[in-house]
Amino acid sequence: MKIGVQLYTVRDETAKNFIGTLEKIAEMGYEGVEFAGYGGLKAQELADALKRLNLAAAGSHVSIEQLVDHLDEQIEMNTAIGNRYIACPGIQESRYNSLEALLHTAEQLANASDRLAEHGIKLGYHNHDFEFTRKLGDDTVFDTLFRLVPAEKLFTELDVCWVQYAGYDPLSVIASYKGRIPLVHYKDLRRDEQGRPLTVELGEGELDLVSIARASKEAGAEWLIVEQDECQRPSLESIRNSRQWIKNNLGQ
Repeated sequence: MKIGVQLYTVRDETAKNFIGTLEKIAEMGYEGVEFAGYGGLKAQELADALKRLNLAAAGSHVSIEQLVDHLDEQIEMNTAIGNRYIACPGIQESRYNSLEALLHTAEQLANASDRLAEHGIKLGYHNHDFEFTRKLGDDTVFDTLFRLVPAEKLFTELDVCWVQYAGYDPLSVIASYKGRIPLVHYKDLRRDEQGRPLTVELGEGELDLVSIARASKEAGAEWLIVEQDECQRPSLESIRNSRQWIKNNLGQ
């Protein structure tokens, strides 16, 4: 598996200097980046920077609104930077609070997937905790969504941190979706005194990250993508520490 980082983690840095941040990420030994916006750069400008830094486009987070209303622009950008994976990073409650609503969401995702497939790009969905804590009938929103959209049209970008926080076993979920998880959000979790989640550097929380990496590889994952929603240290320091943890504990 390759090791990438979700740029949302370092959004404070990319806001100041997008390409400069990519340069620092490349120096840390990350093999790729997952985008959450493109820093206002033109497609060729970003493509040239990635090539110069020998960074791959591991994926892009693209909202469902963008997928529905601005898909052509996303196709142009992601084709230019050589990205094969786009993931919807979540949906509003109005899109999953009933089976009818989720059916409509599933239809929109499937339609976007068909268009992206024409350009060699696959569409996925990235979970938080609510897809596991909310149910429609006997099934979670997560399982229902992935049942409504066929495997060939929607992969799962599993965020193991939020699976754990929702009270589920990441290893079991990974096994259940074997062959459908090319990207894994590789994150650690610690809870504060009130039980609220803190996303922490790898190795500082409660997840069995070595076993998760092993299970992800067995399930066919191509990328482990480091992310922290919020960092307790400066963001670049945090992703550097997490990259070092991976080297020390996974040997890569």
